[in-house]
Amino acid sequence: MCICASQCFNTTTHKCTENGKCKFESKSAIVKGISFHPSRPWIVISLHSDVIQLWHYRMCVLLEKFDEYDGPVRGICFHQEQLIFVMVL
Repeated sequence: MCICASQCFNTTTHKCTENGKCKFESKSAIVKGISFHPSRPWIVISLHSDVIQLWHYRMCVLLEKFDEYDGPVRGICFHQEQLIFVMVL
């Protein structure tokens, strides 16, 4: 399944710590997959709770949350040239 990552405008802001480091929190015990975008400051995370989160790691902002599918996500990866990511169910 491919999801376009260029149309993510629904943002939720999270604060960074005093020393400028971001802490990304979610209510899931296990991260199943993680991928950094090759040219943009984005990170996509697949969680054991069947949710995918797209983060802007420099601004500490959750760009989008995807949960419109059934089953656990076993892996995730950004495309090298296009603004999409692929997940393995």
